[in-house]
Amino acid sequence: MKFEIKNKYLKDSIELMNDAPLTGMQSIARTRFIKVLEEPFKEFTEEGQELGISYVKLDENDKPVKADNGEGFKIKEGKQQEYFAELGKLGEQVAEIDKPTYTGHLKAVKDILKNYSTPLSGTRADAYMALCESLKVFDE
Repeated sequence: MKFEIKNKYLKDSIELMNDAPLTGMQSIARTRFIKVLEEPFKEFTEEGQELGISYVKLDENDKPVKADNGEGFKIKEGKQQEYFAELGKLGEQVAEIDKPTYTGHLKAVKDILKNYSTPLSGTRADAYMALCESLKVFDE
């Protein structure tokens, strides 16, 4: 299976596929497809963490300072815009996915997406559209 999708859609694509109520062979196709998406998502996450290292505020012991909400770390003063701009660029980069799959796997994934019945909104809806466009689901 060969296709391209922007990094920013990987996480929500994995989650929306996980949320699809499927059984039997469709469930197997979903699991295989999620595995295809997990590798570029892991790379994207690692690259985001690597990018963050150069923008994280450090304490007197050169340890990252936790964010006030306890999630993640504080960004250096005056570097927030630059950091988020760089992170945005990383999210806009396209993951080129080319993985061997099984007979009928692409068709099964397209069928799952064509018949997806769980209501979507926000970033999940965006990810659904990105997946459909990437896999040319409605081009037939």
